[in-house]
Amino acid sequence: MSNQPRRLPIALHFDRDEWELLVTLPRRILIAASTATAEGPEPGVADGLAGLAAIASGHDSPSQLIREVVAAIYAEFLHDEEASSEAEPPGNRARTLAAAGRASEVLSGRVDPTDASAYTRWLGDIASAVVGASATSAGAPGNRVRLADHGFLDQLRSALSTGPGADA
Repeated sequence: MSNQPRRLPIALHFDRDEWELLVTLPRRILIAASTATAEGPEPGVADGLAGLAAIASGHDSPSQLIREVVAAIYAEFLHDEEASSEAEPPGNRARTLAAAGRASEVLSGRVDPTDASAYTRWLGDIASAVVGASATSAGAPGNRVRLADHGFLDQLRSALSTGPGADA
């Protein structure tokens, strides 16, 4: 038996709605980042796979918060596959950006700043992976992305940095 104190799950720091926000936001960002503009091509399989890989990479994160969120995502997927069809459409960029801002506020003061920063960086990495895969699958040279995608990444970074205590 270890002499180290046992850490309580980070999920206990949040009420149910706040925890649900933190758990559903990675998927919402994946979908919002892969949603094409009206004149653009449809999101591709590569976009979704890149986003799923970026979400799954959180399993090995040094951040306890991210590991718990990933575990909750997998648990939700395994136990309630119909939940995604009943939820608010996650592809709405404006709602997703508002949710990102809310998540930033929720994290402020509730978890270690290192965990909060790791979570927001992880969300940015998910969006960047999707946008990068979209540019690659569309045949764009290097990592060039459509202006709409670049704008979404900038808006997401801004939303994630607007929580209380953030340097906005």
